[in-house]
Amino acid sequence: MKIFLKIIQLISLMIILGCTKEIEQSKYGYNLELQNLLNSSDLRAEEFKIDNSKDTTLFGNKGTVISIPKDCFKDVIGPVKIELIESFKLSDIVLLNAQTVSNGQILQTDGVVYVNATANGFIRL
Repeated sequence: MKIFLKIIQLISLMIILGCTKEIEQSKYGYNLELQNLLNSSDLRAEEFKIDNSKDTTLFGNKGTVISIPKDCFKDVIGPVKIELIESFKLSDIVLLNAQTVSNGQILQTDGVVYVNATANGFIRL
């Protein structure tokens, strides 16, 4: 009788564990939940061209304000291209791999801003 109960328990366990939901894959090989997260992300870079000889204030689409004083980029002739990515959702921060870390611990943050400046093909910031 004990063996019969053990067999019933084993069969029940196999049925429960065997009934898992199959994860659908997107055309890129990700599971659909991850693909939907990637699709909903709004991580587009904004580009600005500024004149280095003038004080400039840039306004990002999500509210970031950047003030750039005149002549802050040395030895620059012509326009300076500023690239800005604003990330204020946790999912976007994770997608950017831009978590803030101190002593190996992830810090709480309300957002991450990426800024890059190039002139004449060289990084200036």
